[in-house]
Amino acid sequence: MVTDDGAVAVSFDMQLTDADLHRLAPALTPDREVAASEGAVRGSWGTAGSWSIRIVARGVLAIALLRLPTAQIEIRFDGLDADERRAFLARFHLVFRRGGG
Repeated sequence: MVTDDGAVAVSFDMQLTDADLHRLAPALTPDREVAASEGAVRGSWGTAGSWSIRIVARGVLAIALLRLPTAQIEIRFDGLDADERRAFLARFHLVFRRGGG
């Protein structure tokens, strides 16, 4: 999706909390600083691009007695071309992947 200001954004539903987001986000770009605020993180990628991740909506997924925190997240890319976005998303999915095989 292209936003009104020309940035590209994608969204996912994930089992994710603010604490998970803040704990794992620095691994997205280990050689660069990541700025965090409530429900959001942001950083740089490539030579002139940046990314931001924010939790848009929160809920709970209930399966029998199991309760999992669920969030809709939005990843926004500014100044990244298609290859850079693909590389970032590959890294994102690697960092935020949950166990199970």
